[in-house]
Amino acid sequence: MSQRKQTPDILAEILSVDNAVPLQPAPPAVPLPPPAPQTARRKASPKAAARPAPAREPAVQTEPASPLYEYLCVSFQRHHTWKARYVNGAELAHWMLGPELHDFVNQMGDDGWELCAASAGETLYGPNDTRQLFFKRTQAE
Repeated sequence: MSQRKQTPDILAEILSVDNAVPLQPAPPAVPLPPPAPQTARRKASPKAAARPAPAREPAVQTEPASPLYEYLCVSFQRHHTWKARYVNGAELAHWMLGPELHDFVNQMGDDGWELCAASAGETLYGPNDTRQLFFKRTQAE
């Protein structure tokens, strides 16, 4: 078996109080050049440099016109069947004689309203209107 070479205990030298000599890094043999400033653009290839850049027109930023909506909240109450009782907080006259729920929704669709949400459990306008449907349609300009 070969004898293992002993390595110096550098950690003990660094941590020992007796040898409290601060270690200095050795100066580089060749001086390093200063770091080059970083640029955001890449260098153009020789082919790209030969072509002229296309003329750019100033960009006109226009936001797409978003449609404006109007909303309708309809609360229903059970009277033999579910019937619309309140529309945006106003009680309908003779609501008990109005159309049933499925007929009411069909009428709203014929008038351009789109059903966008439904809610159940909480009352909004009256003590027993626990079902609400929310409709939307684009506003007429």
